[in-house]
Amino acid sequence: MGGMGSGGQNSRHRGTVEGWRRIDAAKMQKHGELAVGWFGRWTWTSDDGEENYIHLSGGHHSIRLSYRYRQNGGDWQDVSQTVHLDWSPRHFGGEQAYFLCPKCGSRRRYLVGAGARFLCQACHGLVHAASREGESDRVFRRMWKVKRKIGAELALGGLRGAKPKGMHRATHDRLMAELDGLERAALDDSYRMLMRLQARGGRRRWSRPDF
Repeated sequence: MGGMGSGGQNSRHRGTVEGWRRIDAAKMQKHGELAVGWFGRWTWTSDDGEENYIHLSGGHHSIRLSYRYRQNGGDWQDVSQTVHLDWSPRHFGGEQAYFLCPKCGSRRRYLVGAGARFLCQACHGLVHAASREGESDRVFRRMWKVKRKIGAELALGGLRGAKPKGMHRATHDRLMAELDGLERAALDDSYRMLMRLQARGGRRRWSRPDF
């Protein structure tokens, strides 16, 4: 049974928001999980395929999170955390839910589980991965995001398959055209990297492949 800190975190991005699991007030509101009396699970699937989850009790003024947590493979700890909610009027009617960070009290859509408690990214000292990325990282990250949207293989030049069910043709065509450009840019970057390695190590020459 999974829990917080049970595995699957991205060690490369541990100092970033994307390297940790987070809860989303907007999604919880959309799926009715902030209604009084609601009880269920908030789940994630780690990079290694392990399912991790927390138990959630809903309420209009606050929610309660119950989960197990461990750090660096240590002993499991049972954690119960209350998170208060703040509701803001929408311009076209209704209300939008936000979390109040349990540490600093700031209003946030997301809270991040980068430790034993869910707090805002500022209190955990986290930044977004994009702020640390070079141009090459941004190209590959966007390419993988587009591939996931259209159900394509993640490997560079991998099979793309048919248009996903429910996706508009115009959207699919736009994403396919964007993917063409991203894969060309990623391939060029990979080729330049191989040339640099060759120059440093005196290895045999590589020829640039084409799709």
